[in-house]
Amino acid sequence: MHAARDAILVFEGLFLQRPQLRPNWRFAIFRHVPLTETCRRMSLRDGCPADPQDAQNQRYRLGRAAYLDQAPQLRADVVIDHSDVAHPVLLSAS
Repeated sequence: MHAARDAILVFEGLFLQRPQLRPNWRFAIFRHVPLTETCRRMSLRDGCPADPQDAQNQRYRLGRAAYLDQAPQLRADVVIDHSDVAHPVLLSAS
């Protein structure tokens, strides 16, 4: 598919603000969610264990930690606390 030159494309997904991809984004939103909550949501969605320390969550837990070590929230234009889906909180905006 091709988008018009003036189109606005929205990408959502894991680890999209890693250094290899960041130059492609003109505007970035970082959604902060605690590990316990992301694992709870994955459990409901995918049926995996809700316990972040469970062996089945190790790959995600370690990948998430490595990603957060790169401080993507510091490069984001907007940071939102998305712990409560029904009540997101704006933490910062540039």
